[in-house]
Amino acid sequence: MHLPRFRKRYIHSFRRGYRTWAQDFRRAYRTWAQDFRRAYRTWAQDFRRAYRTWAQDFRRAYRTWAQDFRRAYRTWAQDFRRAYRTWAQDFRRAYRTWAQDFRRGYRTWAQDFRRGYRTWAQDFRRGYQTWAQDFRRGYQTWAQDFRRGYQTWAQDFRRGYQTWAQDFRRGYQTWAQDFRRGYRTWAQDFRRGYRTWAQDFRRGYQTWAQDFR
Repeated sequence: MHLPRFRKRYIHSFRRGYRTWAQDFRRAYRTWAQDFRRAYRTWAQDFRRAYRTWAQDFRRAYRTWAQDFRRAYRTWAQDFRRAYRTWAQDFRRAYRTWAQDFRRGYRTWAQDFRRGYRTWAQDFRRGYQTWAQDFRRGYQTWAQDFRRGYQTWAQDFRRGYQTWAQDFRRGYQTWAQDFRRGYRTWAQDFRRGYRTWAQDFRRGYQTWAQDFR
């Protein structure tokens, strides 16, 4: 029976507490919002003033740096141009000197080469002619000696071959005669011996046959 009353009281108390909390929250939020706006305005004013000061300082420093850079670049450009002109003049002079020296040296070398080549050609021709003459003479001498030696060798070979042929024929005839004589003697001895052996074999066989019977 008391539960409905308790619920009504609880809900009524909750509503009152929520209303009080909501009013306090709104008041606190309004106060915080006013303070935040004031602080933001102050910060924004300070930031703008600081940015203006920084911008002015940056512009002044950039102008000073730009002026210094331009002056230094102009000085460097002038020095570079002067140094390049000096280097170009020195290079041209050195190149002209080198070209003159090279031409002179080349002419001298060409003259020396031509002279040396002519001398070498003359010496080569003379040496070749001398060598050709010596070669011809030597070849003729060698040819004569070869012909003479070949003729002598041919004569000696023919003579030796004839002598050997005669000796071979004589020796062969002697050997043939001796072979024939020896063969005849051997044939006679073989026949005699065979006859004697045959007679002895027959006699012995007859005796053995009689004894065996």
